[in-house]
Amino acid sequence: MTTRSLPRKTLPGLFGAGLVILVLGACSSPSQSQDDHAEGAASPKPAPAATVATPAPAASSAGTDADADADDAVIERVSVVIRKHQLTSLKDECLDYMVDDSDGATVDIDVHEKHDAKCGGDPNTSPRLFSFKLDRASGQLTTDALDLADGDFQPIN
Repeated sequence: MTTRSLPRKTLPGLFGAGLVILVLGACSSPSQSQDDHAEGAASPKPAPAATVATPAPAASSAGTDADADADDAVIERVSVVIRKHQLTSLKDECLDYMVDDSDGATVDIDVHEKHDAKCGGDPNTSPRLFSFKLDRASGQLTTDALDLADGDFQPIN
């Protein structure tokens, strides 16, 4: 599940920085005690560095960029529908989108209030306003915003 606010400019930099920290932490942490080093001369153990796959973050970050672009397209579509149907009076910059595309058939998008100095509200909370579902096969967008009392999802364009 990903959380996005429009516009999204610093997320790739933060993601890359996090990967660098994880890789550096794995490389610099001691893998054997000094007693094990003394034993190591008699019975060699496989090097722990061999278990760390450094190419994997690069490959997954490329996939993450494609996923982020797809998420951004879904968020843009939902944002347009929100404005078209006047589902909230909040400005775009005061909305957060939580995208869950782990299900192969649908993409789930929860729209939350963004609370910060610019938008106001308690920054420790982010109330859900409503949700959308995008059917990948048909492209049909549904929402519970039209029936918040029952939470039934209805088609919306």
